[in-house]
Amino acid sequence: MDLSGQERQGCQKSTKGSQAPLARSCPRRGEHQNGLAPLFRLPDEILVEITKHGTETKTNGGGDSFEKTMSHVSMRWRTIAISNPSLWTHISMSPEEAPSFLLTRIRRSVDIPIDVDIYSWPTPFTRIAPHLLLVQLNIILRCANRWRSLTLSGLIVLFCYALLDAFQNISAIPRTCEALWF
Repeated sequence: MDLSGQERQGCQKSTKGSQAPLARSCPRRGEHQNGLAPLFRLPDEILVEITKHGTETKTNGGGDSFEKTMSHVSMRWRTIAISNPSLWTHISMSPEEAPSFLLTRIRRSVDIPIDVDIYSWPTPFTRIAPHLLLVQLNIILRCANRWRSLTLSGLIVLFCYALLDAFQNISAIPRTCEALWF
């Protein structure tokens, strides 16, 4: 639908006029809205189980993880996510993962065995400098004694040599190790 200039101005004026009362009511409205939604009435234990199921979904090394997204929904969900170390035991190391979040994930997993997935560097989608591979490897290697599994995905030859060099001094070997070649 194409509106003439005068009609379009009328629509904009009416929209602008209705935004002010809505903006004034938003801070209070948000406080009460979450308590009414059925999802927000779930007991914490059920929400944890739902989250565990969501974290079992494998990603391809890009984008935000399920548990990270969940921890940004509300303060209640954030508290639940952060206070459950088992939700943070899947550690993905990829060009898209910031070293600071890698550390956060390891800290949140406390001392539970972790599953480590290492994705290929570089990729066509890499936005982070390749030297961060070493930074992430150093972070991951510090907790090698906690590795329950190690999965290497889509690796190229030069990347494999870098990993082999880094892994030479590891005394703890994961119980399972698989490599996925693309």
